[in-house]
Amino acid sequence: MVLEMKTVRENQLDSSLVATPVFADRIYAEVQLVNAGPGIALDIELSISLDPPLQTVVKTWHHPAFLVGQKENFLLPMANSSRRDSLRELAEKHNSVIVNVKWKNFLGHSKSLSESYALNELVQGWYYAGRLIPPDDIPTQMEKVTKSLDDIHDDLEQIGRDLNPPDYLKALRTKNNTKPKTPPKKKVTK
Repeated sequence: MVLEMKTVRENQLDSSLVATPVFADRIYAEVQLVNAGPGIALDIELSISLDPPLQTVVKTWHHPAFLVGQKENFLLPMANSSRRDSLRELAEKHNSVIVNVKWKNFLGHSKSLSESYALNELVQGWYYAGRLIPPDDIPTQMEKVTKSLDDIHDDLEQIGRDLNPPDYLKALRTKNNTKPKTPPKKKVTK
């Protein structure tokens, strides 16, 4: 009975970290780390790598503590630090993303998690789910955005014409061209 109660108390304080890929900015992917357990996670070490590695390096982050429900997003490793590869570009070069997490729970017990996600499956799943824009559809999407912005601009101009009769617009223009009534302050020299 005492052992059972100890186990129940440990479970009530246990942390459970979950690392999953999430989409970002409609064409990129990140790894999201979440503490889904009822207790705090301590001394967290998260490493993300791509398989095969090619020119990328293993990215490793250290966090002192992760509170209950805390979420953090982490970038995937990149070969070129000045340019971020899209998920599709990563899937063309690499097979999978590997996430390893080590941490301790509140009682000091070590825990770990290791997951591997196939990049091609993520690309296909997210495109079919409508989460990512397929690259061949980007020009069409840009045309739609441009048309929407043009429509918004036309609507705003029409609202301005409706709310501001010509006499008011003329008065507004002349007001903006007049000089202020108070003279500027003069500098005092000593």
